[in-house]
Amino acid sequence: MEIFIGNIPKEMNGFELRRFVNGILESRKPSVWPFIKNKEPSELSFKIVEKHTASGSYRYAIATIEPKSVAVECIGLMNKRFFQKTPLEVREYIPRSYMNERRSVNWREKEWLGIERRMGDRRRVALAAIPA
Repeated sequence: MEIFIGNIPKEMNGFELRRFVNGILESRKPSVWPFIKNKEPSELSFKIVEKHTASGSYRYAIATIEPKSVAVECIGLMNKRFFQKTPLEVREYIPRSYMNERRSVNWREKEWLGIERRMGDRRRVALAAIPA
């Protein structure tokens, strides 16, 4: 399962992030029953992404943690946890598609029956300027 770790400091590298996540997972409460052990991650990898915008830059990480039960537990333990005086935002990573698609093969040929959400669109302004 992939998780999103947002609001990471600029100084943080992959090694520090791995050490932080391993420390969080090691600090878990032991099971109530001695014969049930906490699951350990079978896969733990990170990819740090830095984006530059007009207002500045921001960094986040995408962590792949398997099995899913450990990833869900990690989200609960790490969300809003402070790292170097910065609260981290941790949630499930949902990849976004940058294509303009509506989950249909020929969506351009179909009529849209939903609510029009582009009221401030530049094309709407141009149509309103044309006299009828």
